[in-house]
Amino acid sequence: MKKIKVKITQFGENERTFHFNVEISQSKFQDFWRPLDESSDEYLKIVGKPGSALIRAAIQMDGVARVYIRPYELQIRKGEAFEWEDIEAKIIEVLTKIFSERGDEIEINPLEEK
Repeated sequence: MKKIKVKITQFGENERTFHFNVEISQSKFQDFWRPLDESSDEYLKIVGKPGSALIRAAIQMDGVARVYIRPYELQIRKGEAFEWEDIEAKIIEVLTKIFSERGDEIEINPLEEK
């Protein structure tokens, strides 16, 4: 069992980054727009697990317009008319579910504005 630490930062009004102490992507950088299409499948395979699970879950959430992923970061861009409170709670719920299914413990550190 690993202890997964997640630190949340905000860049501007519409982007938040979830920083991890474990690798969540096997790719240097991938960018996904809502909605995912067939061409996304190839890139999701490159990302690997758990990154592809995080992307699939996040991009389906109301308000999520774009998802970026790097080895230790998941960045979410929301639509202008949506609030972070709703989106962030759902992201944390997904993170907790994905990592607890692997038998890992997750610790979420609160938002640090930049």
